[in-house]
Amino acid sequence: MLITSKPIHVLHLISSLEVGGAEKLLLALLNASKSRLDINYSVLVMNSQVDETLRQELLQLNIPVYFMNRPLSHKHPKYLFWLLKIIRQRQINIIHTHDPGSKLLASLCKPLALGLKVLYTFHDTIEIPNINRRNLLLHKHVLDHHIAISQSVLDQCQKADIVNVRCIYNGIDLFPFDKVEKEKSYCGQVPLRIVQVSRFETAKKGQDTLLEALRLCVQSNMDVRCRLVGNTTSTTEPMLASLRQLVRELDLEDRVEFVVNRTDIPQQLSDQHLFVLPSRYEGFGLVVIEAMASGLPVIASDIDGPREIIQDGRNGFLFSPNTPQTLFEKIKAVYFKPDIIKEIIHQGFQTAQQYDIAIMADSYANLYQEMIDGRDGTVKNHQKAAVL
Repeated sequence: MLITSKPIHVLHLISSLEVGGAEKLLLALLNASKSRLDINYSVLVMNSQVDETLRQELLQLNIPVYFMNRPLSHKHPKYLFWLLKIIRQRQINIIHTHDPGSKLLASLCKPLALGLKVLYTFHDTIEIPNINRRNLLLHKHVLDHHIAISQSVLDQCQKADIVNVRCIYNGIDLFPFDKVEKEKSYCGQVPLRIVQVSRFETAKKGQDTLLEALRLCVQSNMDVRCRLVGNTTSTTEPMLASLRQLVRELDLEDRVEFVVNRTDIPQQLSDQHLFVLPSRYEGFGLVVIEAMASGLPVIASDIDGPREIIQDGRNGFLFSPNTPQTLFEKIKAVYFKPDIIKEIIHQGFQTAQQYDIAIMADSYANLYQEMIDGRDGTVKNHQKAAVL
């Protein structure tokens, strides 16, 4: 932990507080940083989209928390002045932003708050290639620094010529996964219980690929069950409905369970045998780490984020994305040859230990200090070993 004569005041600015990866990560980071003396954290949630469970978790951290309750995409200048007031009251040194809306609002504050620094986290690879010219200028000339959550995201930043980027891998709080009672690992008993955790956003998360693979399992007389755990919002509700319809069309209603808007992920993983991440793109894939920490073997799409975590056949399995047949083959191997997963589970658990949220919190604190000191924090190829 850094020891400074004067704590750094950091305001985390995020557009919403729904059940999503960035929101969960922020809560875990703040919880891991409660005892820090070198950083004083505050949080401001811009929009009215707030999950009540996450709101209570945030309030229980006993740090300053502000809810703007702004209607979605509303541009009234009063929100800018309210943020400026909080910056003055809390003597904020750095605004750490997590999405395009918060990035823009914080950037507007910079000319009006002397010495204010703005930091942005890229949470996914898909965002960077789609940055328009105006936003690219913002990243190059207004924002002081950036965090890439994986080497893949860092590579995308470099291709876009975005400077001042540091790769800091996401982490998880390992404690809840260590404390959950884990049922006996799969060793040939049936049914094989498969679980997937993500937003019900099929275009990205690929739940349809898993369901198609599940039908192939059933057609091969394999006794399998599947639990789909995820959150939904007004925008993703139609996608959940389409997944339910797909389950009916594939005649899988007695084999698929939907668990919606739950935050008790360790418990949802604890009684399962196999975790599958069928995403079409991922910046990192933190749920892979959660599954490994739970003692589950993992099958994931062979795409940028998961590929940085999983060594195929050593600590997990990779399959060609968007191909139900190749996913089926991986599931089939586990089903009929359960002995192959014993060492996979062990190596996966060891991998998860490398992603402790405390390591991430220290890396963030180091970057904050460098920003305050005015040092060049650019890291063009910040490998995992440098942050773990």
